[in-house]
Amino acid sequence: MEEPTALSLAAALLLASLQLAPRLLPTEDRSNVWTRRFTSIGGGFSVAFVFLHLLPELEEAGEHVAGPLEDDLGFAAHDAHLLALGGLVALYGMERLARRTSDTVRRTVQFETLAFAAYYASVGLVLWEQSTEGVAELVTFTVAVGVHFLVIDWGLARRRQRLYRRFARPLLSAMVLAGWGVGALFDVPEVLTGALTAFLAGGVVLVALKEELPSESQSRYGWFVAGVVLYTAMLTAMPA
Repeated sequence: MEEPTALSLAAALLLASLQLAPRLLPTEDRSNVWTRRFTSIGGGFSVAFVFLHLLPELEEAGEHVAGPLEDDLGFAAHDAHLLALGGLVALYGMERLARRTSDTVRRTVQFETLAFAAYYASVGLVLWEQSTEGVAELVTFTVAVGVHFLVIDWGLARRRQRLYRRFARPLLSAMVLAGWGVGALFDVPEVLTGALTAFLAGGVVLVALKEELPSESQSRYGWFVAGVVLYTAMLTAMPA
C-alpha cells in the first residue's frame, strides 16, 4: 500500500472510530463547563476550517464544477459557492423535514441518520481527495473534521441518546469508510469531488451555527477565539 493511501486510510479509520469511542462530551447538561468550552472551541475550529481550508479549495473546485455546469445549465463561475449554500440548505431542510413528518421518535432518528449518513459519506470521499493534495492538507482536514464529528455526535446524542447509540453511530462510522472506499477504488470525476467539497463546507457552517456556537449565555467567546487561533496556527505551521 502506497504511503498516501495508508495515511488517508488511517485518517478514515480515526474519524470512523470517533463515532464508536466512549463519548467525551456529557449530554445530560448543556451548561456543563467542559461542554461549553469544547463546543466554543469547536466553533472556532470549524469557522477557521471553512475560511482557511475549504473556501480556498472551493475556488479551485469552482474551476472543475463551473465548466460542466456552465455548459449544461448556464451557471456562472461561482457555482461551487452556490453548492456550498445548497449543502447548508439541503442538510437543514432534511433535518426539519424529519422532525415535522415523522410520527415517532424512532422514525425521526432514522430520517436524521440517513441525512447525516450521506454527509458522512461525502466526508470520507473528500478525505480521500485530501490525500492527493499532501500530508499537511490531510492532517489539518482530519483534525478539523474530527472536532466537527465530536460535536455532531454530542448534538445528536443529546436529543435521542439511546436510539442514536443503537442505530446511528455504527451506520455513520461505516459511511465514513464507505465514502473513503469509493474514492480509493474508483476514479471519481473532479466535478463530483468539487461539488462534495462545497456540500461539506455548507454542512460545517450549519453545524457550527446550530451546535458549535451555542446561545450567548452558554457560549465562551474566549474559547471560540482560541479555537480560531489554534487551527490557524496549526495550518500555518504545516509545511507547504
